[in-house]
Amino acid sequence: MSALRAVLDRLNDIEATISRIEGNSSAENAFAYRLTLQSLENRREGLREELAEVTRREFIEVCDYRIIPENSISYALNAVTGALHDFQDLVTLLFDADPAKPKQRGRVDATAVERTRFNFGFSYAGSLGVVLTIPNERLIAVDSDLDAAVRAAFELMSAKTTEDIKNAAARFGTPAVRKLYSWSKTQRDYGLSAEIKWIREREVRFGAFVQARESTEVCRLIENRSDTTVERLSVVATLVKWDLPRRKFTLEMPEDVLISGNFSKELDASVPRIVASRYKAQLVKETVTHYAADKEEVSWSLAALDNLK
Repeated sequence: MSALRAVLDRLNDIEATISRIEGNSSAENAFAYRLTLQSLENRREGLREELAEVTRREFIEVCDYRIIPENSISYALNAVTGALHDFQDLVTLLFDADPAKPKQRGRVDATAVERTRFNFGFSYAGSLGVVLTIPNERLIAVDSDLDAAVRAAFELMSAKTTEDIKNAAARFGTPAVRKLYSWSKTQRDYGLSAEIKWIREREVRFGAFVQARESTEVCRLIENRSDTTVERLSVVATLVKWDLPRRKFTLEMPEDVLISGNFSKELDASVPRIVASRYKAQLVKETVTHYAADKEEVSWSLAALDNLK
């Protein structure tokens, strides 16, 4: 067993014992209760010092994640596992982001997955606290890539404007925004707040305290946000349908892909076209990307349909 795991296991045992004793206290045994609790707290403090030393020596960071229900004393399993899972995925997506080419799909490099994988340390009472550990580089005066990803996650969790969401999509890609939405939706739907601290040795380097109402606002911002991109394409395709009265068309693109759409105002529809013939088509593709859902709406318009020369 590693030194880190040994300390974490002892801390887990101490936290469980403290929680059990606090739950069984009574007026009759108040004095003994205080003595026992003081002894356990002293022991816990000593173990935390050991943990700080081990993490310093082994270049380990601690992430202290506390879940706070606002209107209940219980925790839905889906809420706890969903929030932690989305937090993990959000950090990984931010770590793997390339500002020069923001992701449009959620596929992540295997190395990024490995370098951002949190390990369970122990849990503790006082709402529901989970301590996670992860190896991290030690750089002087600058954040490591992992530090930067976690810091960005904390900032996004408290986004205030649609511009914040737009900038996040431009910098990190739409999958990161969708994952932020999933995390915030869990907070909103289950009435949870989250206090998350990024700790080196015993110093809190940075953190976030996000209440359910703030997550509700982040959800609203993302739900109201979409981006539209327009592309002009020139292709050789087969005309499958030509509906002049309704100004609609269907083309068979390369690789047997069918697309349908409307005539654009640019199209000269007075020239006869022959179904099943091949033409050079000038198309306009409009794509609407919805941040809150993993979907895109694509529409096509036909600007020109010319005979092949």
